[in-house]
Amino acid sequence: MSDGTDGRLTEVVPYLVQAMFEDFPGQSGVTQRVVIKTPRKGKGTEPARRPVRNRWTTRARPVTTPDIRRCGGRDGGLEDTVAADTRPFSGGAEPVFRHTAREPPAGSRMQRYRTALLVVLVPLALIVAYFGIGGLLRHTVDTDTAFRPASVDLPANGSVAVAMTSGLLDREIRVHGWAPDDPWFYPTAWLDNMPNFQKGMRTMALQFLLELKDQVARTRGSGGTDPKLEDAFEELSYPPNRWWISASWPPIRASSASQYKTAIADLRDYNQRVASGSALFERRSDSLNAALDRMALSLGAASAMLDEHVVAHQGEFWDRKADDLFYDVQGRSYAAYMILLGLQTDYAELIQQRQLGNVWGELMASLEEVIRMDPLVVLNGKTGSTLVKNHLAEQGFALLRARTQLRELTAILQK
Repeated sequence: MSDGTDGRLTEVVPYLVQAMFEDFPGQSGVTQRVVIKTPRKGKGTEPARRPVRNRWTTRARPVTTPDIRRCGGRDGGLEDTVAADTRPFSGGAEPVFRHTAREPPAGSRMQRYRTALLVVLVPLALIVAYFGIGGLLRHTVDTDTAFRPASVDLPANGSVAVAMTSGLLDREIRVHGWAPDDPWFYPTAWLDNMPNFQKGMRTMALQFLLELKDQVARTRGSGGTDPKLEDAFEELSYPPNRWWISASWPPIRASSASQYKTAIADLRDYNQRVASGSALFERRSDSLNAALDRMALSLGAASAMLDEHVVAHQGEFWDRKADDLFYDVQGRSYAAYMILLGLQTDYAELIQQRQLGNVWGELMASLEEVIRMDPLVVLNGKTGSTLVKNHLAEQGFALLRARTQLRELTAILQK
């Protein structure tokens, strides 16, 4: 029962009782209206107060004058209601007064806050877990120098360098997953180190494949190119970041990963024919010289990119492109290291005859230094700074040394 806005319930109750028993029991089925005016507190008269509208209902309830209605029930009983605080009822039941609370319970407000937080935080946590944890689990920068191609890539009497190229590409696509062409809703789409490392590997493999089809697999450049190598080069030249659905025309296209898988199959076919003697893989000094020269050009281009970026952006507080370039160059260096291991086996007799072993070993050590760099955060600090390192400058120095040693090898081969 509400005490009303005046707090005068104790004064009104006697009048309610008086109204209930006035002209009792009355005629059955006839509704009587009894209005009782109560005296106001204090002297004089107070201005009439406006009806107060409850915030939880649209019904107005009078404050000072109770409006008591008495209705005869079907069994001769009475029905008494206060218009502002009760609902009509019939029969002999007792009056029921509504509780008109002005403020919601504190618990219900807190419950709404908790529900709102859950609605916001639960989807946010799922998104963070999917992209954050999922991306970290998929993230792989594989610089394993102990990797060796499988038998499917390296048949007996086949080229180890060609097998290394197809084996590395197959590992990155089928084992680790080709990240550069992943769409935005993949966990790896928000990574940048792994995709740039893989793109760097693909760049070096493409450079080797170019020299392979133009020099190594031809008779002193006068013979025709191998059709499978031509196909493999064209497929590996496909952009590395194409998904199979496009916003431009045509809407459906081949993905980068699918194109590279076809290139791997063509390289394996070529190597099988090299093993059987039906395809050429020249082991002459000019062929090795051409392959090393092409590799030196690729590493020189990477060194130039590092130098240009360091000069333009060194000392920046947040260089977002530094790690992209760092891992691209590291991917090129790793692929070059592994292909050189294959060439060292393919041209073992020539290397021994021309006494290239010492310089070749120094070259591999310089490239391994680039491969082993693994900073927690790639920094591009001021050169010469004692507080902030410049990882790009360190990488570029080791890369230039490797390029110089490649030039030493080509100079010896040209004699």
